[in-house]
Amino acid sequence: MRRPVVATVVIALALVASPATAHSAGDADGGGSTPRPTFVRGACASAVPVDPRVTCGSVTLPEDRAHPRHAAVHLAVAIVHTRSIHPRPDPIVYLAGGPGGSALVSVSSFLAFDTGGDRDVVLFDQRGTGQSTPSLNCPEVEQSIWTVLGTAEPVPVEQAPVDAAFRACRDRLVAAGIDLNAYNTATNADDVADLRVALGYRAWNLFGVSYGTTLALETMRRHPRGIRSVVIDSVYPTTVSDGGAALAASATRVFNQFFDGCAASPTCAAKYPRLRRDFDEVVAALDARPHHSTVPDPTTGTPHAIALTGADVVGGFFDAFYDSSLIGTLPGLIETLHRGQLGILDLLAAQDVPFLTSLSEGMEESVNCADRQRLYDSRAAARALHDHPDYGTLFLLSYTDECSTWSVRSLAPSFNQPVRSGIRTLVFGDQYDPITPPAYSSGTAAALRRATFVEFPGLGHGAVFSGRPCPSAIFHAFVDDPGRVPDRSCIASMGPPNWQ
Repeated sequence: MRRPVVATVVIALALVASPATAHSAGDADGGGSTPRPTFVRGACASAVPVDPRVTCGSVTLPEDRAHPRHAAVHLAVAIVHTRSIHPRPDPIVYLAGGPGGSALVSVSSFLAFDTGGDRDVVLFDQRGTGQSTPSLNCPEVEQSIWTVLGTAEPVPVEQAPVDAAFRACRDRLVAAGIDLNAYNTATNADDVADLRVALGYRAWNLFGVSYGTTLALETMRRHPRGIRSVVIDSVYPTTVSDGGAALAASATRVFNQFFDGCAASPTCAAKYPRLRRDFDEVVAALDARPHHSTVPDPTTGTPHAIALTGADVVGGFFDAFYDSSLIGTLPGLIETLHRGQLGILDLLAAQDVPFLTSLSEGMEESVNCADRQRLYDSRAAARALHDHPDYGTLFLLSYTDECSTWSVRSLAPSFNQPVRSGIRTLVFGDQYDPITPPAYSSGTAAALRRATFVEFPGLGHGAVFSGRPCPSAIFHAFVDDPGRVPDRSCIASMGPPNWQ
């Protein structure tokens, strides 16, 4: 899901025996495209490590399936092959988040952590993202981030260059002949179905994180054929908005969880007895006197002025909750800032700009607006900002509250209904998730007939990628045998964040 413009200024950022050798095999369920989709091997993108276990290629599909010969999209694909000499026939297909995120940048992680076990893992950049073409990336928006980082103005003033950059990007994409109405979750789900046919798999297992869960759910609804099991981690259901009011509610929940969590820990409470008050004082001090400095663009080396306010720091801490490994360090960081030691903000601002620009912004807007614009309430967003002025930075990229500017058609109202399916599904939620609260995951599981819901204590956004053994063990046990409820006893040993 969407991340705010400067919301990471305080984050330490941290074909062998595969059926994919076949160009046309498997069932005829190809998502309605013509001609039948095929996989063509090719060179791997630079983001993909050179490794004998990785096969790369592409699948070409119609941009608009109603007019299949007018224009095409080319999906970049990478297959991470299992080390097992007896690979299972049903691979895992990874559905990346965002919307607008690249899956191929995660190939190295899937290799390092052997996520697939004795199954291959299929990764692909969704249409409009990463190495797939055409690209809906918006360098105009990415440049506007530096503009915003350099100001300490009210939200409407800082919003203006971001809005202008989105308009410029949209005009450029449309002038290039791209049909923005062809980029949404329904079309993405058709792509997933076509991809399975192109790779020659009779069945596979869906694994989606964040927005990838939306795509998994819609694929279950539109194309259930060939899906053996589903794991959805940090669920972004089709029924909710990601506009300003929802963002404010999520922020309030996770900050309360954080401060209450520290207060409930004897160790954290003794070391940081006035943590909430100290944080409020840091925010107030930076709002009164923003932190001014100059940092280099990590890509070009060009120096840029920055001016960070209290709202920027609130945004940064919000985004820090995405990373489970950072949560326990945040009390100490608050106290460092409370002592007036602000130099760390320079380093972190420079490091985090690449993270802020990692999504394909045009794809993000097209998908979110087509999927959810009927759910947006601009007046509710304005009230939320009025009630929580320190969330101003969080609101800067809530551009979806103004989808009239991006101007794409909404999907059918049925898209925003709960997904109901009998496919066996494992649903993860996390206690400290800032953007997809555990209630999103539990509510989604309740609508599915064969779902198991698991909530993990102490974790942020994305349990499987947290590096903790318990979520990984439950994930693998479920995929190996979706008909059996996995042993969840390891959760009892996880506990709260490692407060430092």
